[in-house]
Amino acid sequence: VTLHDTKSAKLTCCPSRKSDQLPVTGLQFRGEDSREMLYCLASGPIFLQRIEDEANVVDVMSAHEENEINTLDISEFGYYFCTAGKDRNIRIYDWEKFKPFSVLGPLTEGEYIGPPEDTLTQHGKRIFSVKFSDESPYHLVSGGWDNSVKVWDLRTNQVVKSMSTASTQGPKLCGDALAIKGDLCVTGSLLPENAIELWSIKEGRRVAVLPYESPKLRGEYVLVVKFCGDSHVIAGSAPVTTLRSSQYRKRK
Repeated sequence: VTLHDTKSAKLTCCPSRKSDQLPVTGLQFRGEDSREMLYCLASGPIFLQRIEDEANVVDVMSAHEENEINTLDISEFGYYFCTAGKDRNIRIYDWEKFKPFSVLGPLTEGEYIGPPEDTLTQHGKRIFSVKFSDESPYHLVSGGWDNSVKVWDLRTNQVVKSMSTASTQGPKLCGDALAIKGDLCVTGSLLPENAIELWSIKEGRRVAVLPYESPKLRGEYVLVVKFCGDSHVIAGSAPVTTLRSSQYRKRK
């Protein structure tokens, strides 16, 4: 983790632990003034740090999971945050105790190889992105390597919708490639074409495939997506670092 001045782009400090060789896989700022940041490493540590000034960051709390963490998110309603990763569990954390008080998890250990209809209740493979709803404190959406996006109800700890497209390979997430804006959810897949898909959470179905310009020989292979304003999505891809904007809604 490195902090940069937004005006000059100059490096101000490096608060992360350099002793851990595995990468930082998730980071979110907390609070109205964004003076606290929460981040996780692939090896399991989670840190909450406060930014005192441009060059000084202090530890607030920390935790450690026996799991390879791929993603985290903070509820906009301020009640909790969550993590998810290799073991297919989504852990909901309490801010005060900094410990998980609820686990939205699989019915089986390891990679799921059961009947396809049972995947409504769980992810079949590791989770790469999870996002809280920006409209409801009781719902979150998750996606990963199992070609599906799942909507969870925190009041029951159950999946209430499982969204996928039988005619395609997606959504096949391999990064922070899921974003929510009201009823809409956008996903980016590690696929050569049709990688950016727009979904209706309420209807539980795909409503559009968004265009993404990429070299024909390399394919799309999207690793990150974000909503930008009321009409565009920004996406980034690999193996060549590219950033593109795609319109999903016509301006009124």
